[in-house]
Amino acid sequence: MPRAVSSPTLSFPTGALSAVLWATLSVRCAGPRPPAPSPAPVCGNGIVEAGEECDAPSGVPCLSTCLRPLTWLSAEPHVHGHGCGGLRGPAGLVQLLEEQSFDIGSALIWGYDYETDAAHFTGRDDPASVPGHLLHYDLEVSAMGPSHAGHLVLLGISSLAFSNDIFSTPRSGIPVVDWARAQGAQVAVGIAHGQFWNANGDFPRFPVPNCCAPPDDCCVPWELPVHVARGRLHFLITEGNGDARGPVDAATMLIWSKLQNAGFRLTLAGGSDYPCLNRTYTLKTPRTRIFVDGAATYEKWLEALRLGHAVVTLAGGDELNLRVNGARLGSEIRIAAGEPVTVAIEGRFAVADQVEILANGTFLASIPVGAGSQAAAIPITLPASSWVVARSGRDMTNPVYVVVDGKPIRGPAADACYWARYMDHLSGLVQRKRLNLGNDTNEALSDYSEAKGIFLQRFAEAGGQICQ
Repeated sequence: MPRAVSSPTLSFPTGALSAVLWATLSVRCAGPRPPAPSPAPVCGNGIVEAGEECDAPSGVPCLSTCLRPLTWLSAEPHVHGHGCGGLRGPAGLVQLLEEQSFDIGSALIWGYDYETDAAHFTGRDDPASVPGHLLHYDLEVSAMGPSHAGHLVLLGISSLAFSNDIFSTPRSGIPVVDWARAQGAQVAVGIAHGQFWNANGDFPRFPVPNCCAPPDDCCVPWELPVHVARGRLHFLITEGNGDARGPVDAATMLIWSKLQNAGFRLTLAGGSDYPCLNRTYTLKTPRTRIFVDGAATYEKWLEALRLGHAVVTLAGGDELNLRVNGARLGSEIRIAAGEPVTVAIEGRFAVADQVEILANGTFLASIPVGAGSQAAAIPITLPASSWVVARSGRDMTNPVYVVVDGKPIRGPAADACYWARYMDHLSGLVQRKRLNLGNDTNEALSDYSEAKGIFLQRFAEAGGQICQ
């Protein structure tokens, strides 16, 4: 957890000239005298003012940005006990959490050795959990009927039986997502394998010509944008090894950014898919850090995924956090056009690095940081409503959402058009039975058409004219 450090703080004009102007106008105009604007807070003066959580001399842990350090936990959203050669029961998985310094682990039951792991499912924390290492069994819809359309990750569910024959039906993930969400507000619904999209933006296709259906282990998140457009998905997991720009691989960054730019809010998470995609943990294996208030619980882990209180990170101990006008990750703030905001970062770094600030996926500013615990803040002005993230070589935050003049976030119109065109591509695969959804075909195509309409509406709201 970052500690308080000494670094330059920002100060702003007190607004004295505005107060004089108000006083002059009140003499000339009838009516009560308007109040003078409040002075801007001054970090470091020992007084906790508006927009500050603390001030250095006030006797509580306090960063040099006048914000309190958060309590962070390390989490693994995608680990298996069996399958791919894995032979770990609950005790073995808890040992893995201890070895990798995970506070929380989601052990995903799936289609291989299903009966073995399903025997441990209770909908509650596993009894093998120990203080500081919490294990909970949940479900990945993989090597099952709906996994042809993408591998859903269902956390916090109270049942595994999404159909009478989970290995055969349904063929689309849409009814499964609805089934999971109907179990209550505590459930967090996600999809795995963002890294299996095409990093160059081409729509995914089956690698084997004339194949009638994808293989059982196909991992492309085909129905990802459908679930997002329908408002059913909370998070997207990458199990890739990042790239030169940070811990998030280019393919996941591409599809996640395009969804964010179309105005959808989706938490990004990092996992291993141990022991399948990552048979051993390395310094390039992604993981997830979350912040919580109070003691760690599995319910708070799910809440962090639903609300975006998360950072994708790599092993090694580096930490990074972002706040905008004091607002935490996943939060929304509202400002007027031209009004500057204060972007604050904090963290702990093994070596010096550059922290990039991105707005709607585009580079906006860079903040140099040294080794050790750091905190810094800069003012920025956003030309339009934006999702804002911070990225270092080993960490990337989820966004803070900044709404300007009440207008929704709409990035380049081409991003919403991309998803509208993809819906035609996906529908074509289903109609030609390249993606064979069997008896679920007609219902799925109807939902795909509805999703396309939503993306076209977002395209028009972003100023688009003709999507082609």
